[in-house]
Amino acid sequence: MAEHRVGDVRPTQLLHTYPIQVSIETLVQHCYLLSGGLIGILSRFMQELACLVSNEAPRALHFQDCALAAESVEGTGHPAHPAFMKPQVSPVELTQAHIHTLETNGMSVPSLSKLQAAA
Repeated sequence: MAEHRVGDVRPTQLLHTYPIQVSIETLVQHCYLLSGGLIGILSRFMQELACLVSNEAPRALHFQDCALAAESVEGTGHPAHPAFMKPQVSPVELTQAHIHTLETNGMSVPSLSKLQAAA
């Protein structure tokens, strides 16, 4: 059996105490809009989500909870498509968020012809 230090949280504590009542597809898409794929921003969002309910009795987390947590995180996604503002995310919004993250970090954006050739 794995040894746990003081302050460690066992994964089962989180999974069974605060289930997220948002589909995995919706959650992932909105997390990408918020973070642009940058793990540090995703981590900060999850910390904010945990803090949001830290003084409440265990309950399910909903889309609105995610929206409130996202308000406290400085995201890197496309400014025209903030995360958790509306339930559905279009492929265009995801692509624009990806391009925005690449450009913001000084990376080149692949051209459509290069993408098609690679496919």
